[in-house]
Amino acid sequence: MRAVIRLARLTLGLVVGCSSTTSTEVSFGSEPQLSVSGSVVRFASAAEGRALLGAPDGFTLALSAFDRSLRLGTARDVSDDEYRSHVGAQTLEWTRVERNEWVREVRELDRALQGLELCLPPEVLLVKTTGRDEMGAAYTRGAAIVLPVEQAARARIGLLAHELFHIASRACPKQRERLYALIGFSPLPRVSPPSEHEERRITNPDAERLDAYVVVEDGAEQHNVVPLLVSGVAIEQAISGHNWFRSLKVLLLEIDPKLGRIERDAGGRPRVLDAARTDWTSRLAKNTDYAIHPEEVLAENFALLVKRRRGERLELNAPELVDALEASLGSVSGSGERCALVVTDDDIPSGSATAGALFVGEDELGRRLLTNDAIAVARGFVDAGFPCVVVADSHEGAIDAARVKAAGFRTTTPTDPTWMWPLVGVAGPRYDVAALVGYHGRAGAGGFRDHTLNDFVSAEMNGKDIGEVELLALGLSALGTRVVLVTGDHAAVAEAKAASPTIESVAVRWRNVEGQSRFLSESEAPSILEAAARRAAKKAVPLLTSKVPLELRVRARGEASAKAAVERASSALVAGRERLSTLLEGPLVVEGTLTREGKSLVWRSPTALGAFVSLIVVASACRPPQEAWGFIEEGYRAYQAGSYETAIAAYERALELDPDDVATWCRIGRARLAHGKRAEARAAFSAAMARIDDVNDQQMKEVCTQGASDAAAK
Repeated sequence: MRAVIRLARLTLGLVVGCSSTTSTEVSFGSEPQLSVSGSVVRFASAAEGRALLGAPDGFTLALSAFDRSLRLGTARDVSDDEYRSHVGAQTLEWTRVERNEWVREVRELDRALQGLELCLPPEVLLVKTTGRDEMGAAYTRGAAIVLPVEQAARARIGLLAHELFHIASRACPKQRERLYALIGFSPLPRVSPPSEHEERRITNPDAERLDAYVVVEDGAEQHNVVPLLVSGVAIEQAISGHNWFRSLKVLLLEIDPKLGRIERDAGGRPRVLDAARTDWTSRLAKNTDYAIHPEEVLAENFALLVKRRRGERLELNAPELVDALEASLGSVSGSGERCALVVTDDDIPSGSATAGALFVGEDELGRRLLTNDAIAVARGFVDAGFPCVVVADSHEGAIDAARVKAAGFRTTTPTDPTWMWPLVGVAGPRYDVAALVGYHGRAGAGGFRDHTLNDFVSAEMNGKDIGEVELLALGLSALGTRVVLVTGDHAAVAEAKAASPTIESVAVRWRNVEGQSRFLSESEAPSILEAAARRAAKKAVPLLTSKVPLELRVRARGEASAKAAVERASSALVAGRERLSTLLEGPLVVEGTLTREGKSLVWRSPTALGAFVSLIVVASACRPPQEAWGFIEEGYRAYQAGSYETAIAAYERALELDPDDVATWCRIGRARLAHGKRAEARAAFSAAMARIDDVNDQQMKEVCTQGASDAAAK
């Protein structure tokens, strides 16, 4: 809607672009042919343009009386016939100089979009007008890009890209639906504008239909809404030199998406929200301030994608959206197939109240159950239209790779040379959607085996506690992949919903009101998970973004641990930056910001991907020496076997290497108590309980508390 855009530039300085795609060649006299993504691009004569613009279509039928009067600059009523006669009369012939300039831009656009598949009609026309048809704005009608004389005189690839996106969106509803989902919009049966707003309703020629909705928040409440443009001033003011764009308002009409109708209050009036009072702008203002409709936001980002593919360096507040557009329009599997990713943890499969895939004494059962879950989710993605599904075993050996492959799915693990924990990026395919399977809640969340990245830290992002579920969703989003499904315990599901309210989730393990463990049975879980994956793949779950730069904090178990971790983290961050040089344009950490505050490491990251990677690196630096962890595992195995003296000796070795490990003070206390060494047990539990808040896992806290009570009672 270039009229709105032009005025936006003059008044609010909004970013407004125009879109186009690839080019080949078309004949215009002696000129070479032009085409974009197999679609012929041709300069229309004035007569062709007159016939096209003067014909009735979806846009002219959608116009309000206010629309027609505004475009003709009059306060009187304007009929449909008069309006169409007026716009048809505005067409002009192209000059040779103008055509030559646009030929160059179309060819350049073609080169920029090689490898992308933009769905377009067989032919796209370029129509030149006086500009009096749409208030000096560029816009589209059907399969035509309409350029006012001022725009026609100076060819710009960004404008071409923006407008061509509108044509592709109109021509290919399925592609449009997939791209709208990137910013959280779902398809809706076309809704008619309410008559109550007809007097000032404004129609965008590039998005004239009310047929996509999004969930917005107004305080603590969520609403399903569609955007409606209205003027804040009467027609007399709009045509009298008053800059009506300053009064342009985006109203959000509440709708019932199931019934496809506008919600009304008790008095029969449409339920309307003022976009400025909701999170509408923060949801849509991705790399552009032109957040009046998802169509315009995506067209702007498509134009940015074109510029980036030409080699321009761009400062973007949400580069992940441009990445996602590129992934969605590209051949993500190398063969044109859309790909989905299933990332497995090792902690919370269905089918058991306790089993984990890599836990001593439970690993065989846990591995089988987690493999069942991963296969069920992968099958659901296939049913939803993703023939390319990759299962990423983030804890190598947590799933049965042979079974997954036998089910028809590729697997990958940290030994894969393309691996980037816990994402498969670098040299692998690009993924449209992802599921996180078998996950736990963040450290201290009170779920089963809750922790963040490891058992020894907790983490904050922008002043808020964050766990692996939200962190993974943010990291995957930074690579253009939407996390649409999370399975795990009730704490993981709660974390997912808090971060992304529209995400699909399945709690496979939870506690009832009495605190007892409950879980989905092995027989019922596959069908439930498969159905959830089918639903999730079709949902408009948006990419997860965060305000940048991001303020980050990792809390270690003690000052000694934090002090030792600073140096390890600094060198590891340098190595991580080098490894990810193909994905990261900037540093992982803002220079000079990584410092220690007591037992915490704090720093800033300039990007979401940098925050994702740096949190993993710093958390890993806070782990105890690998040798200490080996002694802990040895002690656990001995304890389970009843060899308490061996267990005590192993735990003592672990504590020599890492005396800040409060959880292992609990472990050794329990082993001493079982071995009849009550005084030593009480001493161990006393040391642990003095720092019990440093234990992140709720189950381990319960073990410590119960052990201390038992030792005192004896």
